[in-house]
Amino acid sequence: MRMDRKIIAIGIVFLFCLAGVTIARSNEKIVKCIISVPPFSIENYDEKYVEIKIEGSSYLMKEGYPVLPKISKTFEIEFGAKDISINVLPKNIKEYIIDKELLPSPSLLPLSIENAFYFKNEVFYSSGETFPISWFAYKIGCGLNDKMERVTFVAIHIFPVR
Repeated sequence: MRMDRKIIAIGIVFLFCLAGVTIARSNEKIVKCIISVPPFSIENYDEKYVEIKIEGSSYLMKEGYPVLPKISKTFEIEFGAKDISINVLPKNIKEYIIDKELLPSPSLLPLSIENAFYFKNEVFYSSGETFPISWFAYKIGCGLNDKMERVTFVAIHIFPVR
């Protein structure tokens, strides 16, 4: 492999453990959770790309950007909660260098794997940017839980690899 070729994965950062996922409401009721990220593996997809796998995770897929593992956790808090704040504190961050590019996310068009088209965002892959920008994202919504009680759901998506 040529050394002058820029490798997207130089800045890959893996998060072994996330500590202090905190959800707080206006009256300061605090929910804390420690999430340990299972070991990861880097597997060859083909001769050009690799993919990162974490057991029990799903995947963050955005067309043109790398397919990356994500871990989702949903919390239930009292219905009508306001001023909800979310804090995720990453711990034990390590950096790895890999020799191939990460597999780009496929377009959302194909009906079968034979027709899958992988669009690679060349601007991103040739830059030093990290993806995603943050270690986590979250969504807040209301609904009925499995006991048919009205609750506020806080879904946190953690991205242990950037």
